[in-house]
Amino acid sequence: MFHEKFLGEEALKSDSKKIFEIVGNLSVVASLLFVGMQLYLDRQIAAAEQYQFRAESRKADLRVQLESDAYIARRAEAWKAGIRPIWWNEEHDLQMQNGKFSETSVATFIIMAQLELVHFDNIYFQYNQGLIEEEFWQRALIVIEDRLTNDPIAREIWLNDVLRPVSDLAKEIVLEPNYEQFSDLRRL
Repeated sequence: MFHEKFLGEEALKSDSKKIFEIVGNLSVVASLLFVGMQLYLDRQIAAAEQYQFRAESRKADLRVQLESDAYIARRAEAWKAGIRPIWWNEEHDLQMQNGKFSETSVATFIIMAQLELVHFDNIYFQYNQGLIEEEFWQRALIVIEDRLTNDPIAREIWLNDVLRPVSDLAKEIVLEPNYEQFSDLRRL
C-alpha cells in the first residue's frame, strides 16, 4: 500500500512538474512574442519619425524659398526668359494670359504646392504604417482630392513628382472613372 501511495504521489509530482514546465515554456514564448512585437512597433515609429523629420526639413527649405523675395524674383525672371516646368502646357499659358497667374504667383504657387505635397506625403506614409487613424486619413484624402480637382498647378506638381509615394495615389485619384464627375461637382 505504501508503495502504491508513493507511486501515485510521484506520478502526481511528475504531472505537476510537466504542467509547470509547459506553463514556463509558454510564458517564455509569450514574452518573446511580446518583445518581438514591441521591437517591430518601435521600428515602425522610428521610421515614421525619420520620415517626418525629413519632411519637416524639406518643408523648412521650401518655406525659406517662399519667404525669399530674391528667390521668387529669380524664378519670375527665369519664367520671363521662357524657362518652364516640363509639365507646363498650353492650358496653363492660356490661364496665365487671361490674368489668372503672373510670373511671381506661379513661382509662389509651385512652392506652396510642393509644401502641400511633402505634408500630405508624410501623412500618407504614416497612414500606411498604421500610425494614423482611418478617419483622419479620410479627411486628408478629401483635401487631396480637392487640391487635385481645383488647383491645376498643384495637380501637375503632385502628378509629376516621382519621389513621393503620395504622387502615385494622386495618379490613382485622377485616373478614377468618377474623377471628372467629382471635378465637375467641385466647380459648381
